[in-house]
Amino acid sequence: MALNRIIVLKYIRSLAHESLLSGHFPAPEDTLQLLAALRLQYIHGDFNKGSLNLQEVYPVSKLRNKILQSTKFNSQTLKRRTSFLEGTLRFGLRTGSVKKQKMEEEQMLEMWLKEELSATRTSIADKWKRLRGMTQQQAMLRYMAIIMEWPGYGSTLFDVE
Repeated sequence: MALNRIIVLKYIRSLAHESLLSGHFPAPEDTLQLLAALRLQYIHGDFNKGSLNLQEVYPVSKLRNKILQSTKFNSQTLKRRTSFLEGTLRFGLRTGSVKKQKMEEEQMLEMWLKEELSATRTSIADKWKRLRGMTQQQAMLRYMAIIMEWPGYGSTLFDVE
């Protein structure tokens, strides 16, 4: 009886994790990072710098889409929000082909994505370090407790085009 319960829990956890990775679990960034840290604790145990593969535990595509969405609001060019020269005459007098400008935008987008991924990786690693000593079962139970708090838990979500 206990073995059947463990198998069912692992299956449900697997489905929950697939929903999370596909971006179907609507949660704040901090919660997504905690879930990633709990998943790493479950898989690898205590923090190990070499074991942090973001693609396996975090919805990277959701982060990419968030960045793309935020750049759609600025139709002129993709610029860093922190640039003090943004909107000045220096940027207004830029000349060059549309192709060159598009290539620069893509490079800025990739650079921004790399920065965000690096910050996310660091935050997940910090959260994972705090889970030191947590057993595999405790990590799974805490992971599922967070997932089950979502009001839509148990629902199937689909991408609509």
